[in-house]
Amino acid sequence: GIDDIHRDSMEVYKRIFKQTNQLLERNLKILARNVDTTRFGKNVLPIVIVNPSPWRRKTYFRVIVEIPSNWKNFVILDVKGNRVSRQLIKKEGTKVEMIIFPSRNIPPLGYSTFYILPQFQGDNSSYYKPSLKVGKNWMENEFIKVKINSDGTFDLIDKINQKEYRNMGYFKIEPDRGDTYDYSHVREPSIIETKGRPARITREVKGSLFARF
Repeated sequence: GIDDIHRDSMEVYKRIFKQTNQLLERNLKILARNVDTTRFGKNVLPIVIVNPSPWRRKTYFRVIVEIPSNWKNFVILDVKGNRVSRQLIKKEGTKVEMIIFPSRNIPPLGYSTFYILPQFQGDNSSYYKPSLKVGKNWMENEFIKVKINSDGTFDLIDKINQKEYRNMGYFKIEPDRGDTYDYSHVREPSIIETKGRPARITREVKGSLFARF
């Protein structure tokens, strides 16, 4: 009955994930409605980003927003009026998908508010200017360099600590005769490994802030 038990468990997990996501979405909307977003007046599009982790986070965020059709260009500011880096990923009509990279940390178990404006009204002194460079099969900034090899593995150079890590990120499949709980060695296993096999490398996104292969 192990397979039947697992199938039943997957159905239970699906219901749990669905219900918790509904609760999360509903309560995040309640939180966002109670945030004061009038810092730059009414002709702005506020974005509330929530950090559910118990530590500060400084990372990029993917957002999808509807930009008014009469806005020829726009900028993003934080609550103190500092300009925030952004990179356009896709634009379909007035719907814009982009990556934003705040210069300040998002507080633990808290939120930060950002504002999309049709013109620049803030302080440009702390504006983070991206330094990402992207090639056919590599990308690098001032901290790291990543090169993707012909078999899909990648080499990583840590510029800060001056360390190199090579041929990472490959898959290895080795059979065993056990079950979910016990491993049982196969005497003459047939091992499948992606390392050393040709791979197709595709660059999906290229920009000065964010890249994806």
